[in-house]
Amino acid sequence: MNDPLVLCLLSRARKFMGSMLLPSEPFSIPQLVRYFPSQKYDLHTDFWPEHQITSLEDGKQVYFNRIASFFVFLRDNCTEGYTYFPLVETSLPNILDGTYNDRIAQGEMNGEAKGIKFKPMQGNAVFWVNLDKDGKGDRRVVHAGLPVNEGEKIGLNIWPRKYFGYVDGGDEDREGMATKEGWSGRWKD
Repeated sequence: MNDPLVLCLLSRARKFMGSMLLPSEPFSIPQLVRYFPSQKYDLHTDFWPEHQITSLEDGKQVYFNRIASFFVFLRDNCTEGYTYFPLVETSLPNILDGTYNDRIAQGEMNGEAKGIKFKPMQGNAVFWVNLDKDGKGDRRVVHAGLPVNEGEKIGLNIWPRKYFGYVDGGDEDREGMATKEGWSGRWKD
């Protein structure tokens, strides 16, 4: 985590988060991913259906979840390999046709136009919010890394952690925290 590029990206991500993230709330360890031809990542969400537990420096345990996600494109010498959000619809779908030179395009599922997809472009990033104000996951941000056709795609996942109270009740309680409520967090159970 001491690599200058990673430190720069984390600093920019923290500034971008603004008041959504308290100074005491960290990022998870960034995850580097690499895709070769035909490799993909199936539909999923980045948040957990139930908050996770971590220990603070003072030994107290807190509940946390991934409030948001950044996917940074580090290498884009590939064809295809879009990041696809099938449940995110633009209010003006026709504006995507040619407006962004296919960097942002209408997605497709089962032969039907659906959702939005982002082309890998080195130096660019996609950002989305995973949790609502109560810490409950937003199922609309289910997404996938579509298959790379030729070449190589390298990206970096950055996940800011939001705290949702102490495990032992401590100074805060767990009221209003996200719970599973019958959904596993997977696209298809």
